[in-house]
Parts: sequence; C-alpha cells; structure tokens
Amino acid sequence: MLLLTTLLFIITMATGTPQLTAPKCQPITIPMCRNIGYNFTQMPNPFNHDSQEEAGLEVHQYWPLVEIRCSPDLKFFICSLYVPICMEDYKGSVPACKSVCERAREGCEPVMLVSMELIF
Repeated sequence: MLLLTTLLFIITMATGTPQLTAPKCQPITIPMCRNIGYNFTQMPNPFNHDSQEEAGLEVHQYWPLVEIRCSPDLKFFICSLYVPICMEDYKGSVPACKSVCERAREGCEPVMLVSMELIF
C-alpha cells in the first residue's frame, strides 16, 4: 500500500508543467517499457533519475506485480512515471491520466495488501 501511495504522490507531482527549453527526446531502452504505446522519453524523470539505466533499476522491481497481471494498466502506469512520454514539439512531460492510475490501483491494491499481510 505504501508503494502504491508513493506512486500516486509522484503522479500528482508530475503535472506536465512546461519547461523553458524543449526536451531532448531519447528512445526508450528499458525492456519492460518498450512497446507500451510510445517510443521516446526524456530524462530527468519525476524521480530525478538522470538516465534510463538508473530508472530501469527501480522499474524492474515492479516486474513481479506486472507478471501476475493484477491490472492491464499497471505496466503503462509505471513506465509513464519512470520514462515519461516525450514529444519534441511540447516543452514538458506528459503524465499518465488519473484514470490510468486509478485502474492500476483498483486492480493491484488487493494483491499488494495480501502480500503485505503475508510478510507481517
């Protein structure tokens, strides 16, 4: 639950606020985030990772949750946070929609709560 709460906080912070200069878009290299509907990202991300290699270390911690398919939106939601959509003609980041976040939470929160109970 703490993990999901943290993700919800980050998504609210990534507001898509325009930057002063155009972003330098780069192809997505994180394996889990390829073929998710967009191909380019920019760094730093909302977590202030300077490289995709750095972001990828955290993204792959979610792989077990993605693998159990608790939500069809989870992978896109996680990737949109760690490798946000980049468009050359827009000077800002594009966060995932609130509805994507909510669907990911609705599907995965029960699984995460059960997992937490097993640990404690």
